[in-house]
Amino acid sequence: MKSLCYRCEHRAMFLEGEYRPRHECGLITSAVENCYMYRPTRPMIIKKQKGDKRVLFSGAGVSARCEGVEVADMDYRLAKTKKGYIVWCEPKGIK
Repeated sequence: MKSLCYRCEHRAMFLEGEYRPRHECGLITSAVENCYMYRPTRPMIIKKQKGDKRVLFSGAGVSARCEGVEVADMDYRLAKTKKGYIVWCEPKGIK
């Protein structure tokens, strides 16, 4: 299993030039094996690039090009399983 850092919102925020809560969150050539700050990455709101008539997500090399609009506003959720916990994001205000 890879380190949590590689799939953490704090690392993503640091790479985008924003705040990092811990020094380790910005060490992009290494990662910690355990962490008390882990947050799953939030998804991006995307749109097709202007003028691209292809379908989004229709396969490698044939999908429409897309661009990021913004990071989605999310609520974090937690569920217990036999092996541990699952943490995921749900969009705010969408039913």
